[in-house]
Amino acid sequence: MTAQKKTRRARKSYEARTGMNTRAAVILAKALVVKPATVEDDNGNVMRVWLPSEANSYTNQMLADCLRNRVAVEPNEMLGTVPPSAIKYCVTKGWLIPNDSKTLYRVTAKAALELVLPRTFKGGVHHGRKIPFAV
Repeated sequence: MTAQKKTRRARKSYEARTGMNTRAAVILAKALVVKPATVEDDNGNVMRVWLPSEANSYTNQMLADCLRNRVAVEPNEMLGTVPPSAIKYCVTKGWLIPNDSKTLYRVTAKAALELVLPRTFKGGVHHGRKIPFAV
């Protein structure tokens, strides 16, 4: 009646079993935990500090969210949600028309059509009024 010794099975670590140490999981965790750097200007606009690797990290949906319910927009306001290359892209596409000093951009009717922007103001004082887009 000798008891046989059971060999203990080697078990993978929790990180290896759940995939926590994979490259994709590390990138996802950094995206959720690491907060982007921001700078506030004199007017109180919060601008995100965009890294060179993030220059092309915008979508048409992000641009539509930025231009929704707007007649005109300042570049500092846009820099909170989209990188500077997105503003140049909008000007190239004809979605924004800059004034002479490029301190203000008017939203065009082409932008409203292609980005599916609302044609009337939603909420606030101007609720229901037609938005006067630039031609």
